[in-house]
Amino acid sequence: MYWGDYLPARDNFDTITNTLVSAGGNVNVYNYREFGAYNTTAYESYLNLASTKKMLHVPEHAYYKDCNTDAYNALGEDFMKSIKTYMISVLK
Repeated sequence: MYWGDYLPARDNFDTITNTLVSAGGNVNVYNYREFGAYNTTAYESYLNLASTKKMLHVPEHAYYKDCNTDAYNALGEDFMKSIKTYMISVLK
């Protein structure tokens, strides 16, 4: 069975999303009633606190960043894969 070309599919998704955001006047992709990106400063600061990391069992050297291009690119093929088969058991 052929499952597809995931990286080109992800690239097409990015192109379509960026086109819609631009054509919509920088509409927020998570809430079309808002424009611009969310201000992530508060929760990024919270997640990078030593006390928060300790509570969540995150190593002290780890740093949370809302938009991590390295992680996004590393998961490029996974981004477009269907999780439908996994969700069936979760929703039961």
